[in-house]
Amino acid sequence: ARLRKFSSSSNDQRIQELELRVKQLEQMLAPSIPQMKYRQLGNTDLRVSAVSLGCAGLGGVYGGVDQDQANEIVLTALRRGINFFDTSPYYGDTLSETVLGKCFQHALSTGEFKRSDFYIATKVGRYGSGADFSGARVEASIQESLDRLQTDSLDLVQCHDIEFASSLDQVVHEALPALFSAKAAGKVRHVGITGLPLSVIDYVLEQHDGPAYQAAGRPRENMIDTILSYCCYTLNNTGLEAYLPRWKHRGIGIIQGGATSMGLLTPGGPQDWHPAPDQVRLACREAVELCERLGEDAVKLAFQYTYSQPDIATVLVGTISKEAVETNLQWTSTPPNPDLVAEVQEILAPIRNKLWVEKGSEENIALSSGGFWAGGRQGQNVIAGVSRNLDNSK
Repeated sequence: ARLRKFSSSSNDQRIQELELRVKQLEQMLAPSIPQMKYRQLGNTDLRVSAVSLGCAGLGGVYGGVDQDQANEIVLTALRRGINFFDTSPYYGDTLSETVLGKCFQHALSTGEFKRSDFYIATKVGRYGSGADFSGARVEASIQESLDRLQTDSLDLVQCHDIEFASSLDQVVHEALPALFSAKAAGKVRHVGITGLPLSVIDYVLEQHDGPAYQAAGRPRENMIDTILSYCCYTLNNTGLEAYLPRWKHRGIGIIQGGATSMGLLTPGGPQDWHPAPDQVRLACREAVELCERLGEDAVKLAFQYTYSQPDIATVLVGTISKEAVETNLQWTSTPPNPDLVAEVQEILAPIRNKLWVEKGSEENIALSSGGFWAGGRQGQNVIAGVSRNLDNSK
């Protein structure tokens, strides 16, 4: 497409020849890319690529990406067998969804793909203006995402970073019911939750789908289908291992992002917005420097380590170039070097399985760890004027 920017009637034939040659070279190189693996996403009917595209980068989170670049990234991903794309209105304050919607229209216009060839996952509850998990906001958010993504239905919609909710009760009693109503209306196929602190995810899962609710006969189609975890199955944090057996037993599909701990385990380091404290940053920097001294690629090792966990249905890769998509796919052909993993994890031992606690998430983390509010405190986590399902008298 870029070649045609310089086209004229005198050189159109030459450009067509060049484009044909580029396509032939791509076909010749394709065998060097390992064949994509596909896995069932829990009990859903989605068979997802083992590597999927995290689309925060399309919202400028990791640097500027124009629409042409974004089109190339998504088209390359589709051509290499990636069929799961995850976005959110929070990424770039809706920019990621808008750009991704245009990317899909571009891909469809090539005639190579149909809408049924890929799955679109987005989120509700977290926005550039803050968190809002009220039923009314969730309902409006779904329609806004449908419009930005230029589609009639969304394959997966997730409550985004639920630890930032003003009340986890609101997630359970408003946000999730609103998503299941949208599912019944045909706007949403599957429902999930996301977050960083695994205890918070597990708490909401138990509150919504626990034994008491199962005994009451809640239908399977009104239970949580997926969990998106990030930074919790990495070289520096394997906390997800403690939850995987139970979640898998329930038929929940596990999506994992943040293999490099959102940039901590990269030569360039994380973005300025990264919330990790200095202790975590310094330990990760030492691990990266060790890889560099040994002539190894820390990013490759981090990706391979996360990808090697068989109970994760799909690993999200965030990128701002089509070349990085190709590189990540090439890395799937070999397992991580166990000796190097051991050396790196020895350096990371002081911060192993430790996370950062961000402002606005403290009480939800405390509640999920403790299990109950103390007597007399229940009324303090009710959102006055927003939550229509919570009783202010308690």
